[in-house]
Amino acid sequence: MKKIKLLDQLTIYTFNRTEARVLFHEIFIAGSYVKYGIELSPNDYVFDIGANIGMFSLYINRQFPGTKIYAFEPVTPIFEVLQRNIHDTVQHNQVQLFNIGFSNKNQSANFQFNKHLSMTAGMYTAELERSVQKKASLHQWIYALLVDYSASNPRLKPITFILIKGMKLPILRNLIAFILMIPLAVYFLVMKLATKKIHCQLNTLSDFISLQSIPEIALCKIDVEGSEYDVLSGIADEHWTLFKQLIIEVHDIDGRVQLIKDLLTSKGFSVVVDQEEWELHKLMNIYTIFAFRRKVSNTD
Repeated sequence: MKKIKLLDQLTIYTFNRTEARVLFHEIFIAGSYVKYGIELSPNDYVFDIGANIGMFSLYINRQFPGTKIYAFEPVTPIFEVLQRNIHDTVQHNQVQLFNIGFSNKNQSANFQFNKHLSMTAGMYTAELERSVQKKASLHQWIYALLVDYSASNPRLKPITFILIKGMKLPILRNLIAFILMIPLAVYFLVMKLATKKIHCQLNTLSDFISLQSIPEIALCKIDVEGSEYDVLSGIADEHWTLFKQLIIEVHDIDGRVQLIKDLLTSKGFSVVVDQEEWELHKLMNIYTIFAFRRKVSNTD
């Protein structure tokens, strides 16, 4: 576990400093989860499903004081980091933590977990590969890595800027790719060797809502690495009206974006499908779905 300072009054613990900077840029700098006029008031309930190390919960706590945040993380090693970050940063009871995940039924499941890239932990790791653009070249992947790394690590921009410019020149592209392939190959080998199975407990959202007597969920963020449709399938018909706003990261496997969009529309939501500026998200066909009980459009 490492410690990293991201703001004057925000120091967090993380497995991987680069991963923490990526999450910080995505949530705090780019504001990727508060597009299209997210509305929250004091005492509103916010669900952070797939909380990871707590970056979204910390952001909501800062931007919308007084909200009641419930953060859920099923992978125990990640949950321990989440606990440390919330307990060291947030006043008591403003964020409640639960070491569980959600699915379409109450069950236990094995998650693939790698501390070097904890935000990819999930039970559908192999299935996610089906959403990747198969025709993308090695040059495209390296270019995307450089652009995204540059965005999340401002201190290295001079170096990454030169490499990015070089990748656009045919005469240098192959040389840069060859040089970078060596550390990348070592990195992915370490990743593969460090990956392990973690036993996790999963409930249904409706069972949790009933048990906790939740009156309304003003905002529900779901980022669960391929389990998003399972999570939504665990909401009983009588509980759908409790949800007012949803933000869902979706891996477009076998038309899943359209499937979830149709489901949310049938439940009375106005839906916008968005894609973040991450180059890797484009190659991996990862989208963000925003759903509201009010009218909203792509231009809002």
